[in-house]
Amino acid sequence: MISLEDGSGRCWERFRRRVFVTRCDPDNQGQRWIASNGTAFADGPFVLSQRQFTHQCVTSDHHPKQRELVELHNCEFTLGPESRSALWGMYN
Repeated sequence: MISLEDGSGRCWERFRRRVFVTRCDPDNQGQRWIASNGTAFADGPFVLSQRQFTHQCVTSDHHPKQRELVELHNCEFTLGPESRSALWGMYN
């Protein structure tokens, strides 16, 4: 689960290609995320995906900026030589 730092008890949830923020529910498969490129979350840049949808990665349509919408897109396209917008980092 990816929860917001604000202590609100809200998490990221996948519905189709969209990513929403909703109340955290540990039983909700739509809120379970993995680092699908073989790295651990803490080991540097990772690709965010879900176990049953590893061909789809969370990214923006172009290089990310503040308040930008993120969605699930085909990983092959978002990790191509022209784009690295699907790579994420973890901050504590």
